[in-house]
Amino acid sequence: MAQIRIKTKVGEVAIDFSDNKDLENQLSKIDFKDLENIVAKSVPNILRVETTVIEEFKDLYRLDSSGNVHLNKIPKKKGDAIKLAVFLSEKGLSTNEVKTSTGISNPKAYMNKKDFIENGDSFTLETEARKDVLEKIIPKLRQNNKSD
Repeated sequence: MAQIRIKTKVGEVAIDFSDNKDLENQLSKIDFKDLENIVAKSVPNILRVETTVIEEFKDLYRLDSSGNVHLNKIPKKKGDAIKLAVFLSEKGLSTNEVKTSTGISNPKAYMNKKDFIENGDSFTLETEARKDVLEKIIPKLRQNNKSD
C-alpha cells in the first residue's frame, strides 16, 4: 500500500491507496474546499493562513489575513485586471475572489476562455495569458506608475 500526502491551507491530508485507480477513487470522495471550511470553523483561533507576497510583484498587490489578493494597481481593461489578479494568486481564484480582488462585479463577462483554465469555480491562467501578464500588463502598469 502506498501513501500520498497533500498539503492544504489547514494542514496535511494523508491518503493510503493501492494503485492509481484507487487513488482516483479516494480523491473523488474528498471535497478539499469543504474540508478547509470544516477545519477553519472548528479551530478558527488555531488556524493561521500563511500569506507571502511575491517580492518581485509587491508593488502590484497585497494579501489580506486570509491570503486573498488585493490589487494595488488595477489595469484599465477589466480582462487585464482579472488576468493580473489570477496570476498573482498562488492557487487560482474563484469568481467571488476575482470580484473581491478587482472590484469587477461580473468577472466571467470579461474572461476570455482562451486565457483561463476553469476547474469548478476556480480559475488559473493558460501559458499565453501568463506571458501576456508578464510581458505586457505588468510593464504597462509600472510604466504608468499609478493606479488606473
